[in-house]
Amino acid sequence: MYINLFFNAEKVKNVLLFIKNDHEYYMNRPENKILQYYAVQGSKIGFYHVSYIYSTLFAYLLLPTVTLVIVSSNHSEFRNLPVVVDFGVDVQQYYYHLFIPVYMSIFVVIHVIASYDNTYMVYVQHTYALFAIVNYKLKTMHILDTNSFIDFKNDRLMEKYNNIKLSSVDRERIFQKLVLCIKEHQYAIEYANLVESLFSKSILAQLFCNVIVLTLSGFEAVTNLGVNTGNMTKFVALSFSQIIRIFALCFPGQRLLNHCEELHAAVCEIRWYVLPENCHNLYKFVLARSMIMNKITAFNMAVMSMETFQAIIKTTMSYFTVLLSTA
Repeated sequence: MYINLFFNAEKVKNVLLFIKNDHEYYMNRPENKILQYYAVQGSKIGFYHVSYIYSTLFAYLLLPTVTLVIVSSNHSEFRNLPVVVDFGVDVQQYYYHLFIPVYMSIFVVIHVIASYDNTYMVYVQHTYALFAIVNYKLKTMHILDTNSFIDFKNDRLMEKYNNIKLSSVDRERIFQKLVLCIKEHQYAIEYANLVESLFSKSILAQLFCNVIVLTLSGFEAVTNLGVNTGNMTKFVALSFSQIIRIFALCFPGQRLLNHCEELHAAVCEIRWYVLPENCHNLYKFVLARSMIMNKITAFNMAVMSMETFQAIIKTTMSYFTVLLSTA
């Protein structure tokens, strides 16, 4: 995961420059409200996701720790580490020497996973903001007074704007707005393609690993059912965390598809008949381009969406069933 960011350092730099420049460009514009909304939303989603990851880690490590405390006075009890390790020494004899480095290693790995997931979500979240801004500008194409943010839920205000008459000067200003909107749409597409190229390969690798871990952890959870409650609880927590991770990879892609669909709907709803004639050809290009959805893919092998999420879970369950039947 981090290897992907390391080898794509130039792309990471470009993504961060995109985000930095956008916040500076829209700072004193009404579209800044949209940008800030998605920025705050992204930080909340990241916080909830990281909180879940660490709570799952706590559940995974809690049982071995509790067992250690309970049997610490009885040295004859067999003590387990959270993961199977082989340091070439007697684990029971050097248990306390191995306990701390093993736990620290697990925390480091989980921290890497959580930070990478957050990076992925934040970068894709900015894509939504750019498409939402283009959506907003398309809906306000015929409105010349856009110095303040326009609330589309205010029906009376929208009715007022829909009934205005445009002069020749106003039509020229609308033409300039449409040209600027097309440039911003191309800018959003460029950023979306950059993010997709940055994460495409790593998403495929992560999905492959998640499917394997989910299959094996589910198998271990079932085989320990009624036999070893501790191991069963541990593997159930691990299985559920893998499902959430797969969901976290697919859901941002689904949201991007939704924003592209909303943008296409906005293009279709634009009052093209009030636009000056020199805008009609440009409008056709915008309409045609909006029909092509930007996507996040797993190395062009699968589109990240809820449909893909369902397919992955079904495939994993098939592997799990086969593995269970051969046990």
